[in-house]
Amino acid sequence: MNHYEQYIGQILDGRYRINALLGVGGMAAVLVAKDLKTNRNVAIKMLKEDYANFKQAVLRFINEGKAVAMLDHENIVKIYDVVVTDKEKYLVMKYIEGETLRSYMDRMGPLPFEKAVDILAQILTALDHAHRKGIVHRDIKPQNVMILKSGKVILTDFGIAQIAGGNTVIDDKAIGTVYYISPEQASGEPIDARSDLYSLGAMAFEMLTGKLPFYADSAVSVALMQINSQAPSPREYLPTIPVGMEQIILFAMAKSPKERFQSAGQMLLYLNTLKADPFAEFAVSPKEQYRNALEEERKAGEARKKAEAEAKETEKPKQNVKTVRGDSWSPMPVILGVLTSFFIVLMVAGYYFVENIFLKSELNVFADNSGENVKVENFVGKPFGKTEKEYVLNDLRYKEVIIKDEDQKSYNATVPKGSVTRQEPAAGKTYKLSNLTLTVYISKGAGEEQENLFPDYTMQDYRIVRSELSSKFKVQTVPVTTATATENKIVRQEPEAGSRITEGMIVILYYSIGPEAEKVIYNFPDFSGMTELEVKYYVETHELNLVEIRYEYSEDVASGRVISSSVSAGPQPKLTPISIVFSLGVDPEKILPVEN
Repeated sequence: MNHYEQYIGQILDGRYRINALLGVGGMAAVLVAKDLKTNRNVAIKMLKEDYANFKQAVLRFINEGKAVAMLDHENIVKIYDVVVTDKEKYLVMKYIEGETLRSYMDRMGPLPFEKAVDILAQILTALDHAHRKGIVHRDIKPQNVMILKSGKVILTDFGIAQIAGGNTVIDDKAIGTVYYISPEQASGEPIDARSDLYSLGAMAFEMLTGKLPFYADSAVSVALMQINSQAPSPREYLPTIPVGMEQIILFAMAKSPKERFQSAGQMLLYLNTLKADPFAEFAVSPKEQYRNALEEERKAGEARKKAEAEAKETEKPKQNVKTVRGDSWSPMPVILGVLTSFFIVLMVAGYYFVENIFLKSELNVFADNSGENVKVENFVGKPFGKTEKEYVLNDLRYKEVIIKDEDQKSYNATVPKGSVTRQEPAAGKTYKLSNLTLTVYISKGAGEEQENLFPDYTMQDYRIVRSELSSKFKVQTVPVTTATATENKIVRQEPEAGSRITEGMIVILYYSIGPEAEKVIYNFPDFSGMTELEVKYYVETHELNLVEIRYEYSEDVASGRVISSSVSAGPQPKLTPISIVFSLGVDPEKILPVEN
């Protein structure tokens, strides 16, 4: 049993009921949970115990929550909560059903031009939003991009993001994945938004060619290539890539930030031009285009100043015209009148701001909300028990909460057992907080006859269903390949929907592992001589199936390096289990004493 599966069925912080384990990565485990307060599914990204006391790892979690809280964009993952306690440290995020771009690329191979452009354009709109808010992602890679079934792209993992204008809690030298980092990031120099564009260019190279722009046996070697070597031509790997697309990639991957696109918006402009005309070629580099734009803006500014100066000259009274004055006139009464009106308006606006924006705001911790009018929430159809009751009371919206069971004879075929069938007062009505008592009536379910029939779970996530059924039945899961079904969705079940439930029944859930997933071929490297850190890093970034690590003494292989691997270098099915043996160095018992 995986260590994190023990959380299934538990309620974190009195609010998040864990339903399934989605996966375990290098630093965190991801679980799917039900938010009992909002009744929505959420993803819980929990810091692994190995890193729970590692200051930089904890700060990375805090940094991710801080960065994403500043952003609001449809192509950026939403984080609802950051919880850091002595016992657990986790982020609560929007639950996204999809797959990583890494997984998608491994499954599809080099992407068609149109698909790659669509994905890149969505990432650029997300980066443009983040950069305008002063946030640099610093870890753009396929593993941090989610592809939804609808085709929408979501940018995730802002753990090492750099936040402008604030105290970035992650060391400025923190780097992302070596295959995609910019030269300045690899060398530890200060970076800006143009670093993300370099990483996106490297990722675009891989999306279209199926190859990394730089690859070597060690991470250090790759980093040196990022710093010193010019990016290769994508068209050398795949001549069908449009010339304009190659130009965009090489512009983005220029060694000097000054030679790259100067903003995500500028790169998106080039990409949209190519999208409209795949045969387009760019005669002007981003640097030249940027300079031209600045020059045009400068000329426009000078023209405006000249026009304003001429207008003022025209308005001046002619010196040789004799003016006839009547009684002495002073402008002071008019000026005083205007100033008085201005201050009156300012005072009214200030009163409105303080009264409506601050005093009545949730931000005002001194506000007395006891007499505030609020609309009653809708609890009908939602689960409601002791935990929910505590939350409602802690929310300070209600004076009292009463839970009542529906009449034993009044079964409800549409509202699940344990959920609210009706409430008093009804949702939407307005009451004073201090006077409000909430009464909810709980459903008995569909009745004994309906409850004895097995439900239909097809096309639901097998991990969630397994956790729900494991307390009642012995549940077995069987992975199968399918041509169309989404990964992890149940395609068949035993017993079938509508079958009568019997005591001791065994439930078998057949779930999809994608289209011919076991046939995806991957070109494995030679792990020989790699350090343990290098192996784990490679396996994590390429989502390989490492199942075992062992340690043995060796007289030939240095301590900490790979002695042998269960997979040999070359093409093999990607899901092949990997077993690695690392050296402990020479056996101390075999070291002969040195004679004087």
